Amino acid sequence: LFGRYIFILNTNFRFRLKNEVLQELVYIDRLTKSKNRHAFEERLDEIFNDTHMKDAARLVYFDFDDLKTINDKYGHLEGDKLLINGYDMIKSTFGEHGICYRIGGDEFACIINNISDKDYQKTALDFEEVLSNYNKESVYNIEISYGFAIYDYKVDIKPSDLIKRADEEMYKAKKKNSS
Repeated sequence: LFGRYIFILNTNFRFRLKNEVLQELVYIDRLTKSKNRHAFEERLDEIFNDTHMKDAARLVYFDFDDLKTINDKYGHLEGDKLLINGYDMIKSTFGEHGICYRIGGDEFACIINNISDKDYQKTALDFEEVLSNYNKESVYNIEISYGFAIYDYKVDIKPSDLIKRADEEMYKAKKKNSS
C-alpha cells in the first residue's frame, strides 16, 4: 500500500512537472524569458472580454531601431544580448505597471492597466533615462522606438484595433528618431 502511494505521488509530480514545462514552452520566449506573443494575444482577448479592464487598458508597443546593423557589425549573439538587455530595460520601467511581452523579432509590448497620464509620462522618462545610461556604457548606441494607445470604445472594437493604433504611434516615433 505504501509503495502504491509513493508511485501515485511520483506519477502526479512528473505529470505536474511536464505540464509546467509545456506551459513554459507555450507562453515564454526562450531568449528573453519574457511572456511571448501567444500569452500577449490571450491576455488582450481576456481584457477585451472584461469591460472594466478594457476601459482602463493602455498598450505600449516597442521596436528596436537598427538591430540589423548591430547584428551585421557585431554578430547575432550581440544582437541577442541586446534583445535580452532591451527587454530587461522595458520590464524594469513599464513592467511595474503591467505585463511585458516579446511579440516577435525585435518587437515588444506592455499591457498596462489603471495608470494615469502623469504616471505614464514619468515611466516613459524613466525608460529614456535607463536607455541613455545603457548607451553610455555600451560600444554602440541603441534606440528603442515606442508608442502607445489608450483603449477607446469608439474605435477599438477588437484587440487588433488597439494594437494597430499603438503600432502606428510607435512608427511615428521611429520616423522621428531617424530624422
